[in-house]
Amino acid sequence: MYSFSDVDIDLDHTLDCGQVFRWEREGDWWVGVVNGDVIRARNDIESGTVLVDSSLPREFVASYFRLDDDLSYILDSIDKDRYIREAIQRYRGLRLIRQEPWECMISYMLATASSIPTIKKRISLLSRMFGDEIGEGYYSFPDAKSLADASESDICECKLGFRAGRIQKAAQQVA
Repeated sequence: MYSFSDVDIDLDHTLDCGQVFRWEREGDWWVGVVNGDVIRARNDIESGTVLVDSSLPREFVASYFRLDDDLSYILDSIDKDRYIREAIQRYRGLRLIRQEPWECMISYMLATASSIPTIKKRISLLSRMFGDEIGEGYYSFPDAKSLADASESDICECKLGFRAGRIQKAAQQVA
């Protein structure tokens, strides 16, 4: 377990805004699967500290949460009118995630005409069926080869609807 001090990040805003779909809130902690590992993270906004429980290197987690980005500079550069100012105040600490490109692409292909809970369910089914178990109830995101080699009917079992063929075609092109 390790911590990051003096960081401007709000995990609630960052992990529950619809940019990533493999994180769930469990009490004071956020639990997610990233890069084939389970991460638990909790923050104290007032002290600016984030506590992380993961076997992933500290540098990887800092990069994933983009803690190296100068958030104050970014926000100052876009603070041009009252609407942006209100959004900055309301969502202070929201950071873009540096998600693995393959998972990001497939996640957004699954997002077409879908609610966030539905997207999460599809990704969970896809990971359970084609990913590797990495802990009790946790599965890695499937790699392109696993999906490229799967039958379209197996992919359809993940309740992807019309997206199944497109997901398989994308996997075949990437693999």
